[in-house]
Amino acid sequence: MAVAYEPNVDMAVIQDGAHVLYSWADAIGPFTNTGLQALESYVRANPEVAQKVVNALEMGAQHVYENPDDAKAVARQEFPNIPPEVVDAAIQRQIDNHIPANTTVVSPQGWDTLMTLGRQLGNCSCDVPFEEIVDNSFAEQAASTVQGQ
Repeated sequence: MAVAYEPNVDMAVIQDGAHVLYSWADAIGPFTNTGLQALESYVRANPEVAQKVVNALEMGAQHVYENPDDAKAVARQEFPNIPPEVVDAAIQRQIDNHIPANTTVVSPQGWDTLMTLGRQLGNCSCDVPFEEIVDNSFAEQAASTVQGQ
């Protein structure tokens, strides 16, 4: 038994006959695993730039889920030394587990899970309230603007 990340998981499944027994995504639910940071002064002075950046990220997030074959094709180009069937399976597993997120909007539940896991792992005090750190205004605007483009 081992804990592994993609593409190692699907390399073991496809090439060695391994089986996935446990999914962290299933166990912990929504999880905020990355973010975009900017100086508040910059965002206040350049809200249109901030919105365009978040719109682009939202477009990318939505595109992955609406066109998974495109995501797989890009990944095959990025990782030419990994067998294509492994890359495709790894990307599909990531999509099935909602990694990356399918929107730039951060959920309070995802943030709380991040804080809880961080505390449990001893990574930090991880007691930053959602309202103090997350500004979803640009992400919410992007989600409503980009939808279906």
